[in-house]
Amino acid sequence: MPYDGADHTSEPLYILNRSGNRPSHEHAPLFFDMAIEQCRAAGFRKVLLRGDTDFSLTENFDRWSEDNVQFVFGMDVKPNLVALAETLEKETWKPLRRSRSTTSMEKRLCLCSEWLVTTIKSDTHLLLTSTIAMLTLLHLSDLHFGPPYLPQVGEAVLRLAAELSPDTIVVSGDFTQRAKRHQFEEARAFLDRLPPANRVLVPGNHDVPLFRVVERLKSPLGLYQEFIEGRLNYSVKGNGAVIAALDSTTPRRAITNGRIHTAQLDFCSEVFSGVPDETVKIVVAHHHFAGAPDYEWDRTMPKAKRAIDRFVDLKVDLILGGHLHRAYIGNTLDIYAGRHRDRGIIIVQCGTSTSHRGRGKECEKNSLNIVCVESGKLHVTHYMYFHDRDRFEPVSRHTFPRPGRQFNES
Repeated sequence: MPYDGADHTSEPLYILNRSGNRPSHEHAPLFFDMAIEQCRAAGFRKVLLRGDTDFSLTENFDRWSEDNVQFVFGMDVKPNLVALAETLEKETWKPLRRSRSTTSMEKRLCLCSEWLVTTIKSDTHLLLTSTIAMLTLLHLSDLHFGPPYLPQVGEAVLRLAAELSPDTIVVSGDFTQRAKRHQFEEARAFLDRLPPANRVLVPGNHDVPLFRVVERLKSPLGLYQEFIEGRLNYSVKGNGAVIAALDSTTPRRAITNGRIHTAQLDFCSEVFSGVPDETVKIVVAHHHFAGAPDYEWDRTMPKAKRAIDRFVDLKVDLILGGHLHRAYIGNTLDIYAGRHRDRGIIIVQCGTSTSHRGRGKECEKNSLNIVCVESGKLHVTHYMYFHDRDRFEPVSRHTFPRPGRQFNES
């Protein structure tokens, strides 16, 4: 429990509620980081952390030191250690410096913790109930290997993916710009460099040949299936989730727009049939079922409302997609009331993760999403790439109760 300092009010800054069988040092670095941030916001340039052995989480020492944070962490008072310390000369003591990198579990905890705000004695305090997510999902889209692809941004995606080590990686279409063999080869090489995880990959309209008309008519997704994913409509299960991956391309009927056919909706009914309520149900398709509510005009797929109604009947929790080249995180109820106006579906659209084809509010920008699923909630963290830092950083965080539930339900 970090305090604000003995020379000040000595009141707790944070309170962590957890069961009595958890170790006292669990998640301590997260609270120290929060305390440091508050001190910085108040104008303090130097911060001193103190704790005992249980808080001696040495992998955090270097990054705190680099942030001009000093720390004094003691060891258990054991006779042999005391005797050893007392024999050492003063000049023997020196700062400990060691290399470290933030662990994927720390990052996932920061992404997937539930934040609640309460008021104690007229002062605002943060109450954090931390829960490790049963599913952590990295959502990429619209890579566009070919002329639009940005190698530097692609490398930043790979670095972040390695740091987060997600359970599942979703890429919602448009792996290439013009569905050429060498572009698919480059896309496959990129996918092979992502960390081990369940993969959910679906094609986009740019993965279908545009000018090679004979190939478009006879084998529109031949190269996609050769290099990216042989299946077009399939399901992935694991980590408390069932994901239905759908091919929304329609090479013989449209160039840019897509379709979801009745047979695909029937396939979803089979996939989600008999799935327990606590299991999260996710649909992934390239094309959007609901346009982003902004100044850009987006034509949705024909009969998209039919699909939404069916998904709501199936109690789908989340739809992941791309195509818009800008992010939209919201709910189907923002766009379409549907048959069940008390239960919409969370929509997470991803912008272009690695190309210069961003549109609207993400014009020439790159983005991706991290989705963390708990038993009763979904957390979506939206990341954008910053050129001056050469990295993706979070810019917004959205917490939703699972559709049909309330925030206070577990």
